[in-house]
Parts: sequence; C-alpha cells; structure tokens
Amino acid sequence: MIRPALDPFQLTDEDLPDICLRMHLILDSIEFTRCEGRLIYRDIFDPIDTLYSDLLRKETNRLDDWRENIEKFGDYYELSRMTKIEVSQRAVTALAYMFERLRIKPGDT
Repeated sequence: MIRPALDPFQLTDEDLPDICLRMHLILDSIEFTRCEGRLIYRDIFDPIDTLYSDLLRKETNRLDDWRENIEKFGDYYELSRMTKIEVSQRAVTALAYMFERLRIKPGDT
C-alpha cells in the first residue's frame, strides 16, 4: 500500500482521517512486534484512539486541536527523518475496518 507523502505545511482539517489512519498503521506495524512485555507511552498513543473516536462521532474536527499530539507521535518515531514508512500487511488487514469507517480506500494516491 502506498500513500502519498504529506506536506506538513499544506495540511488541512480534511487530512485528519488520513493522518489518523497513518498513525494507527505505524503504531500497529511497529509496536505489535515489540510491545510484548513493555509499556507504551499513553500520553502519545491514547490521543490516537481519541482522534479516531472523534472523527467518527463529531461533526467538526480541527487539525489545530490535534497538531501537538500528531507532532509528538512523529517525534517519537522520528518520522521527519524518513522518506518511506513501511507498514505491515498484517496491520493493513487488521485495520481494514478503519479504512471503511474513515472512507479511505487502501492504496489511494
């Protein structure tokens, strides 16, 4: 699955579903294989679930309300240094329901 790169300076409120999905895919791809026996940082990861919940339930969601959490997540995984982010097929399959609920087609470019 290939998603186009996001330009942090061009993001809008409409990008929140895509950002949310990307964060879940990254989290699931990386942490699933290494989280057994270790704790993850709730202050970084709990907001991801809250964002997903808000996107499904709230009429309006603002990028500015989530920017700090998104940046924390990016800093934690050092995403600014990456040109390509590998996600596992297992994560894509496991999170297929999110694609549907957020109205994002896998592989959309």
